Amino acid sequence: MQDCKINVLGTKYSLFFRKRDEDEGLKENDGYCDKTSKELVICVHEPELDSVKNLEVYEKKVTRHEIIHAFIEESGLSENTFICKEGWAKNEEMVDWIAAQFPKMFAAFSKADVM
Repeated sequence: MQDCKINVLGTKYSLFFRKRDEDEGLKENDGYCDKTSKELVICVHEPELDSVKNLEVYEKKVTRHEIIHAFIEESGLSENTFICKEGWAKNEEMVDWIAAQFPKMFAAFSKADVM
């Protein structure tokens, strides 16, 4: 995967792929969304004994997850959640669900010709 710019609700975000030792934000995370700098940073993993077998699939999942965070941030929803740190707009399970299910939803919408 390559670094690029993506459009998130009219705002340009830079998408970066970095090794863990190249970015402090990846010390304890596999990716992050920084709404202040408009950056998404994804960890590029090296195969290890205990890593998943298909790292490309995993990194795409993390990328979708961070893009979903950017959409929630840019829409203003994260600012309006009732519980700032734990509210629905910052809930990692919800973001994971959207990121995991979006390819299936896109396929269904495409098949139904509603895109």
